[in-house]
Amino acid sequence: MKVVLLKNIANLGRAGDIKDVNDGFARNYLIPKDLASLVGRQDIFIIKSQAGRKARLKQEEEKNKLKSLKKINGLSFKIIVKADDTGTLYAKIDKNEITSELVKSGFRVEPKEILLPEPIKKTGQYEVSLMMQDEKATITLEIISE
Repeated sequence: MKVVLLKNIANLGRAGDIKDVNDGFARNYLIPKDLASLVGRQDIFIIKSQAGRKARLKQEEEKNKLKSLKKINGLSFKIIVKADDTGTLYAKIDKNEITSELVKSGFRVEPKEILLPEPIKKTGQYEVSLMMQDEKATITLEIISE
C-alpha cells in the first residue's frame, strides 16, 4: 500500500516521502496515528511536483548563503558582555551567541556552520571560521567588557 508520510518516522522516512508499506502497518498504525495518509495516482504527481519545488527552493537558499558567506569574509564584529576585572566572562560565548550576533547584523548563519573548538571565556580578539558546503570564511570577534 502506498502512503505519504505526514511526519518524520525513524527507519521509514521523512515527512512528504511516498513509501510502500504493508497494508496492516498502514491501516493499524500509520493512518490511525496521523503519521501517514493513503496516496492516489493524482496525489503522487502533486507530491512529486512539491518535492521538486522544495528542492529548488533549498538550492536557491544554499546559493544565497554562499553569497552571504563571501560578504561576511574578513568582517569584524563587536560583542559587549559582562566580565570581571581580569577579563573573564561571566557567561561564555558559544556558537549560538555568535549566530545571534551575526543574524542581528543581517547574515543568515546556523550554529553548525561556525567552527569554534571551545566557547570563548575571556575578553579580546578572536578569529572565528565559518564553513558552508566547501566554502570557508573568517571573521574577527572583538569581545569587550561593559
